[in-house]
Amino acid sequence: MRGYRTSRPQVALTNRRRGGWALACVRALIVIALWATIPVGIAATVFLSSYLERVPPTPDLELMRSPHASEIVTTDGTRVGGLIRGRRPHVPHEAIPARVKFAFLAAEDDAFFEHEGFDPIAIARAFLRNRAAGRVVEGGSTLTQQLAKSVVSNEESYDRKIVELFLARRIEARYSKSEILEVYLNQIYLGAGAQGVAAAAEIYFDKTLPELTWAESALLAGITNSPTALNPFRNPDRALKRRRLILRRMVTLGVMSQDEADAHTREPLTLRDDWDGDEDTAPYASVEARELLKQMYGDDAMETGGYQATLSLSPTLQDHARASVARGLRAVDRRQGYRGPLAHVAEGYWEPFERRAAKVYGTKEGSWSPVPMRPYVGLVRDVSPGAMTVSVGGIEVSVPLHSARWAFPYDRTSKRNAAAELTDLGHAFAPGDVIVVAYDTWTVRAPGETIRRRRKRKRRKDDEPLPTHTGWRLDQLPRVEGMLLSTEIDTGYVRAAVGGWDFDRSQFNRAIHGCRQPGSVFKPIVYSRALERGLTPATVIADAPLKVLKEGGEVWAPKNADWKFSGHLLLRDALARSRNLPSVQVFNHIGAEEAARQAYRLGITTEMAVTEALSLGASCVKPWDLMRVYGTFARRGVRMEPRMLLTVEGPDGRIELDRGHFADASAPTMARLDRLIRSVLDSPERVLHEAHAYQMLHLLRAVVYAGTAGRASALGVPVAGKTGTTNAYDTWFVGFTGDILTSVWVGADDNDRPVGSGETGGRVALPIWLRYMKAAVHERPQQEILGEPPEMIEMHRVDRELGMASQDGEPGISLPFVRGTEPKQEAPDRNQKAALRVDDASTRF
Repeated sequence: MRGYRTSRPQVALTNRRRGGWALACVRALIVIALWATIPVGIAATVFLSSYLERVPPTPDLELMRSPHASEIVTTDGTRVGGLIRGRRPHVPHEAIPARVKFAFLAAEDDAFFEHEGFDPIAIARAFLRNRAAGRVVEGGSTLTQQLAKSVVSNEESYDRKIVELFLARRIEARYSKSEILEVYLNQIYLGAGAQGVAAAAEIYFDKTLPELTWAESALLAGITNSPTALNPFRNPDRALKRRRLILRRMVTLGVMSQDEADAHTREPLTLRDDWDGDEDTAPYASVEARELLKQMYGDDAMETGGYQATLSLSPTLQDHARASVARGLRAVDRRQGYRGPLAHVAEGYWEPFERRAAKVYGTKEGSWSPVPMRPYVGLVRDVSPGAMTVSVGGIEVSVPLHSARWAFPYDRTSKRNAAAELTDLGHAFAPGDVIVVAYDTWTVRAPGETIRRRRKRKRRKDDEPLPTHTGWRLDQLPRVEGMLLSTEIDTGYVRAAVGGWDFDRSQFNRAIHGCRQPGSVFKPIVYSRALERGLTPATVIADAPLKVLKEGGEVWAPKNADWKFSGHLLLRDALARSRNLPSVQVFNHIGAEEAARQAYRLGITTEMAVTEALSLGASCVKPWDLMRVYGTFARRGVRMEPRMLLTVEGPDGRIELDRGHFADASAPTMARLDRLIRSVLDSPERVLHEAHAYQMLHLLRAVVYAGTAGRASALGVPVAGKTGTTNAYDTWFVGFTGDILTSVWVGADDNDRPVGSGETGGRVALPIWLRYMKAAVHERPQQEILGEPPEMIEMHRVDRELGMASQDGEPGISLPFVRGTEPKQEAPDRNQKAALRVDDASTRF
C-alpha cells in the first residue's frame, strides 16, 4: 500500500497593509472620537434644552401687524402726540417699495431669504472679527433675530443670544418671510423718534414711502446700525458715509449697477427743515388725552389699542400760546434778578467744551441760523463794561450791556423786582462763565428806565416809540411758572392749552389740574349772585375801612391792594377797579354759603373754603373750571363745557366716542347731523338767568374800558374780562371777545418767592393774554359781546357818583337794569352838587 506524505501549504500575502501600530492608533482615535460625540451630543442637548424653558412664546405677528399704537391728532390731521412718539399706522408688505426692502436687506441681512432664522456663517464671521478687534464691530443677527430680540430683551449676553436663536427659529417656522420683513420694517427704530420706515420717511424727508428715492432709502437703512450716532439731523456726514456703504453693498449684490450707485451717491442730502425732532407741540394736552384713553379703554390703550383720538387744538394757535407764555415768564423772571452762571470752566477746558457744544447745536461758521428765543448755552470768552464775547457752539457772538441791565443779584426773600440795574458787565460776569443766551428782538431803554418806580412815569416826547435791537441777549430759564387755556365760546373747543413753561422740566398740567387761589377773578361769581339777590350795577357801596368778626372772636380787617379808600362807588366801578373792601360788603350781603353754592352752580368743582376770605378768592380753583364759569357769562348764562377730546376712532374704523360740535366744519356731514340732533335732545343747561348774565357782561366790559384791565383794549376788538392778584404768588387774567375766551395764570409753583410787589394780573398775565389773542383774532371776525339786550333788560342813565337816575342834560353812564329795579329818584344837577359840596366842606371846617 502506497503511503501518502502531507505538508502545510505555503501562503503568500500579496496586498499587505503598511503602517503597523501607527495606523492602529489612528484607527483607535477615530473610533474613540466617534463614540465620544454621543456623550458630547447628549451634554449639548441637555445644555441647550435648559434654555427652552426660557424662550418666550412665539409672538403673534398678526397683532404686531395691526395698527396697535394709538394716534393723537388735531382736527386738521396734525399729529400732536402718542405714547410711542413718531410711530405711524402699519404699512402692509405690498405697500412698501422694493427699493426700501433691498436697502434694508443689503444693510442688515442679505441672506434673509436663504437662512431659516439665523445665519451660522454670519455669526462665526462676526465672532472672529469682534475677537480680533477686542470690541463689538460687527453683529451677526439676522432680521428675524432682531425681531426676536424686541421680544426677549436688550441684555448683552450669550444667554440672551441663545434664547434669541431659538425664538428666531420658531418665528421662521410659523410665518412667511414676507410677513417677517413687513413687521420688521414697521417696528425698527430709526432715530429722531421715528418708529418704523413710514415714520422715518416723514420725519427726515417729509415724504411717504413711495416717494423715497434710492439714496433716501439707503440712508434710512444705514441708520439701523446706530440710530443716535447716524441721525442725519445731528450727524449728516456720518449718515452720508453710511449711505455710500449701503449703495456699494447693493452693487455687490447685483441690485444696481456701479454707475447707478455713483449717481445716487452724488445725490445731495435734503432733509426737511421744519422738524423739531420728537418734540410735541402740545405735550400737556397729549398726556391728558392719553390718560383719558387709558381710563376709557384700559392701561394698554395707547400701546395696543389702535385708537385715533382727535383733539380740538389748533397747532398754529398752540405755537402762539407757547411763545406768548415763554416770553411773558421770561419778562417776569428778569425783573426778579439774575441767579448767576450755570457753571465756570477753566481756560484749559474751553476748547473741549466748545467742540461738544458745536456737536449738540450743529453750528457751522457762516451757515448756522439760531432759532429765535431758543435758549443756548454759551461760554463767556471776554468781558468789557459794555459788552461781552460769548462762544455759542464755537461761534463767537456779542452780548451788549443793554441786554443784560436786569442782571442784578437774585434775592429769594425779596418782594422787590427790578430793584437795581447793572452798569458794568464785569460786575456780574467773568471769562469762563457758562451762561444762557438767546437770539431775540427787544426794546432798548435808556439807563434807569427799566427800573419800575411807584410814581407814574413821564410820557416820552411826542409819544415816539422806543428803539429796538435784534441780536444776542442774556437769558435764563425762569423759575416762575404759567399756563394758558384758550377756548371757542360757541363750541367749547379748546384751541390752545399750555400747562407750564417746559414739559421736560415739569409734566404737571397746571391748565387742567392746577389749583391756585384765584384772587379777584373769583369776584364775578360773588357779584353774579348779588345781582340775583337784588343788587344792581348802580348800587352804591362804601369803599371804606372795614372789620369783620370771624368765628372764635378773631377780627379780620381786609385792605385794598393800594391801601387806599375811595369813599363810595357804584357796584359797577367797584368790580371794574377791583376794590377789595366793597367786594367784602357784597359778599357779606349774600353770605359765604350762598357764594360757595353759586361757585358750584357756575362750574367750580374744587371744594370751597366757606370763610370770609372767600370774598377775595382765597379758596383754590382750577383754570379749567374758571373757563367754564366765564364761558357761562359769555354765553349769557348757558353753561359752556370746555372740550378738548372730540372723537375716538377704534381700530376697526368705528367711532367709539363723539363729543364734537355740530358747527365743526372739519367733521363729516353725517357726523355733524348726528351732533345737531344730540344738541337738540340734550341742550346745555342754563345756570344763570339771561338778564343777570347780560348785566355781568356789562360789568366785565367795564373792567377793560374803565378798570384794571385797560391794556386789553389794545386788542382792537370788544373785550371783557377780569384781572386777579393774590397777596404774593398768583396773577391772573381771564378775558374774552365775542368768539374766544382765554385764561392766563402766572405764579410761583411752590410759593418759594413772591411774584413781586406791584406785579399784578394786569401787568404780568394780561400782556401774555394780549400777545396770544392778537394772533388768535387775526383775520377772524369777532361777534359782539353784548348784542341785543334780553327782554327783561332796560338801559337807564345813572349818576356816576350817587347811582341815582341822571337828569336830562346831566352827565351819567348807561347801565342795564332788570325791569323794575332801575333807580327812581333823580340825582341833583351840577349846581345842586356844588352847593352840597360847599355845605359839606363848611361843616367839616
